[in-house]
Amino acid sequence: MFRWSMVLAVGLVFAVAGWAAAANAGKGAKAKPKLVGTIDKVEKDKIVVKPKTAKRVTAEPVEFSIDENTVVKVDGKIAQVSDLNPGMQVTVTPAKGKADTISATSKLPKPGNRNKNKNKNAGGN
Repeated sequence: MFRWSMVLAVGLVFAVAGWAAAANAGKGAKAKPKLVGTIDKVEKDKIVVKPKTAKRVTAEPVEFSIDENTVVKVDGKIAQVSDLNPGMQVTVTPAKGKADTISATSKLPKPGNRNKNKNKNAGGN
């Protein structure tokens, strides 16, 4: 009986290890940290980004160096540094230092009026 218990325990260990290995397959290297924010300034060899933060929290702008190996995308398409403009929403990888990738959205955020219809029914019928 003890022998069968040991065999089953060893088999269970191998099964769990195989399952864990399969779950991690294809994940590759750890993902680099990203910085999400708004472009503040663009120059030929650097970009300055205001990090996205929670309300009432301020963060200092972050400067990234750019070189010929930096991959720039706007709306998912390969672009040039000259295609980047202040106000664009951007994700920069890694989160500091030299930018490996810069992914931006060409559409600038619209100043929203969330309360546009808030008083629609106020003041009577």
